[in-house]
Amino acid sequence: MKKAFFSFLILLVFSSNMLLKAQLSASDSAYFQNIFTNNVYMDTTLYPGNWYQYNPITTMYEHYLILDTNFKFKTQDLDSISYLTIDDSLHYDTARNTSFNQYPALMNQSDPIVFVPYTFLNKHSKAYAIRHQDTLNTSCRNAFLIIPGTGVNASKDIVNGVGYHNQLCLMKNNCMNYGDVYTFMKPNEESRAVYWNNKKLNEYIVNYLITQNTRYGINYVIEMIAMVKYLKANYDKVFLFGLSEGGYSALLTTMFIEPDAAMISGGYSIHFDTCTIEKDILKTRFDYLLDTFDKVKVKGKVTNSSTQYLFTWGDGDPVLTMDPEHDFHYTQNYFGPLSNCNYFYDFLDHTFPPCYNIDTFVQRVLDIPYAHYTITDSSLVDTMFTKVQFCRAGMYSFDLFKDGVLHQTYTQITDSLIIPLTDTGFYSIHNIIDSNAQQGKCIDSIYCTKYPISIVTAIPSIQDATLLYSNPFHDVFRIQTNKPIEEKFQMYITDMMGVVKYASPKPFARFELPTSTWATGCYLLHIEFENNKQRQVIKLIKH
Repeated sequence: MKKAFFSFLILLVFSSNMLLKAQLSASDSAYFQNIFTNNVYMDTTLYPGNWYQYNPITTMYEHYLILDTNFKFKTQDLDSISYLTIDDSLHYDTARNTSFNQYPALMNQSDPIVFVPYTFLNKHSKAYAIRHQDTLNTSCRNAFLIIPGTGVNASKDIVNGVGYHNQLCLMKNNCMNYGDVYTFMKPNEESRAVYWNNKKLNEYIVNYLITQNTRYGINYVIEMIAMVKYLKANYDKVFLFGLSEGGYSALLTTMFIEPDAAMISGGYSIHFDTCTIEKDILKTRFDYLLDTFDKVKVKGKVTNSSTQYLFTWGDGDPVLTMDPEHDFHYTQNYFGPLSNCNYFYDFLDHTFPPCYNIDTFVQRVLDIPYAHYTITDSSLVDTMFTKVQFCRAGMYSFDLFKDGVLHQTYTQITDSLIIPLTDTGFYSIHNIIDSNAQQGKCIDSIYCTKYPISIVTAIPSIQDATLLYSNPFHDVFRIQTNKPIEEKFQMYITDMMGVVKYASPKPFARFELPTSTWATGCYLLHIEFENNKQRQVIKLIKH
């Protein structure tokens, strides 16, 4: 009886805890009424579908669980940002995209929601964006990452051409004239909303994260860095455009990673250092980065950056420090004449500048020469053919370096050039100059290895013994020795990536290896001896 009673008590306590997690009290419900007040981005009565990453909140426990598990990073973590790694490929938010694809007019793009998984300080997270692909430009791959300012579901507004971001230029549509457009999706916005009773969490999220020392702005700046890192690895040129708070977060992002270009619209003033009202507001999101990147540090970073900057301020901007920037050019005057900085003021309000001025800036950046350096043929016996391909037609000169030393200079090159390599070493392209004396860049490098390729070769440790093999070969690779050899040795064949295609038995005298299923190209024959540890590598060609 006593045992049954204690079992009942345990069950009662367990059930009580579960009930606390399973339902809202009257006070909790009233609390939620105050913090879930913003509109969600999709009217599910008009468009039924699976629109959100999270299920609607049903308990206080779920509410805190989502916030505590999805905001992982502290301000000091940025000191280790170089250790952030990204996935090689872009991922699709399949569940949300399935819903969007049922209503193609909503985004005018199939599968619009994408994300980049990243790992940082042994924590896994994702950076989200709405992608619209450019189908016109194929020779040059450019990416635009647009960062919205404050406002509810502002990314959707940018995509749909409404709201304060688009007053003077339809940003998404205009940028698509030059490349793929990624509209960054902040946490708790659009499909990332934390919601209850069909309402989204309001500014409460910023204040709660202050108590947890995982600031809202810090977490999404880290997401922006991850997204820029992905774009830099997969596009020729990367443009980072931000307005208002999005402009400031874009500027902060360039302090840690350098896109090709950044437009900071109504988002920065050197008077952030002294304007207590704005500084305190921004600190709720970005913590002590306001002090770390004071005007001296920002100027130093910008001065030494490879990023091309465009700072813009409109007349009549209601943000406290922005309209004085328009009238008196404080930041421009403080920065002085920097070759990578441009400024524009001739427009009204708190918005991106007109399309014409954005186009002028974009074109200036696109005119900077950019080259790809690739391998075109590695199947020949003693030569690797490589190609320097410029993104745009023109007339260029450049230097080819081998192992960090000038190897050869090329002049009067049009849009491409084939360069044969015959010596082992690292090859890279530097000092690109176009016909307008514009300096360019190339981030590719090539490692060329030259292997012995004779049809008959001596085995290193056995006098008078030779190895006979077919090279080039086609459907069968044949190899044998000209006389019996007692010493044990092994042979194996790898592809150029190091994957073992075949390993011979030990000892061996002769074998014929079917190779009809192998891809054409280069392979490596490795010979290893057990006794004296000698090793030989021979380059093979399959036709």
